[in-house]
Amino acid sequence: MAKLKIRGKELLKLGYAEGQIISLTINVVYEYFRKSPKDWVMNMLQQVHARPEAFLEEAGWQRIAQALLAERQEVVEAEKRQLAKNAMPFPIFGEEQIEMDAKDQMYTAMRLPVTVQGALMPDAHHGYGLPIGGVLATENSVIPYGVGVDIGCRMCLILYDLPVERLDTERDKFTKWLGEHTRFGLDIHERPLDDPIFGRDEFKYIKVAKENRDKAYKQIGSSGGGNHFVEFGIATLTDADNEFGLPLGR
Repeated sequence: MAKLKIRGKELLKLGYAEGQIISLTINVVYEYFRKSPKDWVMNMLQQVHARPEAFLEEAGWQRIAQALLAERQEVVEAEKRQLAKNAMPFPIFGEEQIEMDAKDQMYTAMRLPVTVQGALMPDAHHGYGLPIGGVLATENSVIPYGVGVDIGCRMCLILYDLPVERLDTERDKFTKWLGEHTRFGLDIHERPLDDPIFGRDEFKYIKVAKENRDKAYKQIGSSGGGNHFVEFGIATLTDADNEFGLPLGR
């Protein structure tokens, strides 16, 4: 009887994909069916490829069947990770002021298979993955890269119960206060500024906070660079049951 010999090209014709499945199949055939007729072996390999789930309990064919099913599952998972052809619709606030690069990044994010909703805020601009100022809601997934690299980056609104007229009569004073109490980019305060926050236990017991306390004194209130900003203006309250406990109006 002639020695059984199976070539990779023959398996490719049966539908087996290039890669490890070819070498695994040949090794299994040589281990279990070396003395079997080639026609029978090739016929069985075709059946295993067509219905691998039917051979999960069959000695010899079991390993090939398991490998085929795992390979097909990988294909399914890869297809799930593919970007959708079209981006989901999303609102853009202040669109006329937002650069196209930021919009393009958001369009890509809205094609992710895990994306549920999204939006671009008025301060949006080009980021590393997700645009800065972009909001993305995903299903059963966490995307650390989408958070960005700014530490503690946020928006904060402070309301003062002051007469609106003071914004006109004391504008220069408010502008001066803003200039004195905030810094942008790598700039720091010339003299340390104290604040009740430095009395918190974190600055006593957390090593990194304790070691950087002196630096924090000079950086408190700083706003970083890029799209960071500080401004003042007039707020209009329209909800009588507002969380600030302030009366309606400006």
